[in-house]
Amino acid sequence: MSNLQIIEEQCRIIELQNRIITAQAAALEQVGAIVMEEERAEAARAYERLIGNGELPDDSEGTA
Repeated sequence: MSNLQIIEEQCRIIELQNRIITAQAAALEQVGAIVMEEERAEAARAYERLIGNGELPDDSEGTA
């Protein structure tokens, strides 16, 4: 497996984890739970600094 293939697989795994975490956060929100809000905000700021405001990863490649 090439380095590029490893990175692509890591990205796929991270996207899957993101969907799981997002669903879990939504479920917690439904019961009024507030969990790690400061950490979530810092992660969002770090992502925006890295990728840019309003940008999302390209979901059209490698996820089919």
